[in-house]
Amino acid sequence: MKRTHLAITLTIVLGILVFAGASVSADWAAFQFRPGQLMSYSIWIEHPDRLLEGDMEFFVQEAIGGEIALMVSGFIEDEYFEGVAGAEANDLEGLYEGIFLELMMQLSPEMMHAVFATILVPWFDSILPGETLYEGYHIPYDDEWGFSADVVGHMTQADRRGWLLEVDFHEDDGWRSQMELAIDPELPLPIFIAASNVFDGPLQEADVVVRLDFYDANASPRGDLEVDRDFANLSSDVEPTGVLADLLDHFEAHGLEIGELSPKAYRMLGAAQGFGVEVDEEVFEVYWFDPEAISAATQANLDQASETGIMHFPEMEWKLPGLVRNHVFITALEFGTFWVHPRKDDIAEALETFQP
Repeated sequence: MKRTHLAITLTIVLGILVFAGASVSADWAAFQFRPGQLMSYSIWIEHPDRLLEGDMEFFVQEAIGGEIALMVSGFIEDEYFEGVAGAEANDLEGLYEGIFLELMMQLSPEMMHAVFATILVPWFDSILPGETLYEGYHIPYDDEWGFSADVVGHMTQADRRGWLLEVDFHEDDGWRSQMELAIDPELPLPIFIAASNVFDGPLQEADVVVRLDFYDANASPRGDLEVDRDFANLSSDVEPTGVLADLLDHFEAHGLEIGELSPKAYRMLGAAQGFGVEVDEEVFEVYWFDPEAISAATQANLDQASETGIMHFPEMEWKLPGLVRNHVFITALEFGTFWVHPRKDDIAEALETFQP
């Protein structure tokens, strides 16, 4: 996913920010959250045929035990999402991974791209650490990463003043996209992002704007909070219903003893339900696509997978080997030649006779 990686990577080029005319530099506090911080954003996603609007809020407070708890919640149209992640104050990767793993269980591919590509992902794997930026600074085109950028001035958003960057992405095949972002060096997240044609998947032809609407450095705590560092437990318990509940019963009737079920990000794949299934202490994944709600493109990919054994998920640029029957897709039964589920043949045989 080179294009998405370019968009993700470039937004972290700010290691040190210097205001024009000032003699003292300011380090950008990227993802350095402090208790009491409250940041509210508006989200605007314009597709060629529709406009989606929503909002998103980040709140930080100290959890029981002295950890930092990062809470994210919001709406996009009628879709609500929320998540909580806890980590040591300096454990940026722990905070990011906790939020990512929690929210990706809930969000559609569209919202996953909008939230993570514009807000959370950009602050990792910086390719230009320690750069000092100032008005007029130019980042020349880089062949490896395929971008160039200029610091063109300032932008004020929600009474916060930040540097404004114009970013240009382009590749040899003619693909080109632009991004603008504004960063107040004292805040852990940007105050403004506008991206066009940057993202693969569901936002490839969309214009995306994420804008800071409100910031409070000393918001009141929201009661005592104890966070769970076990990311798997952050997600809702798996409760099979409908077709997949019948499928598990069918498996057991064919001698497959079902163990623990684990949450999977089924909505990212366009499925109506999905989870990991443990059999003989090894896990594979099952997904069900609602025939009444499945998109034409996903149905076409499902039909192709039933013939070829490969399911294509263009939103995530994934091609997963698996089995298909009656809008059920089973994957993770093998990984190349390195690993094969010990009951793969039994699972495949049971699936062949499954009728919802």
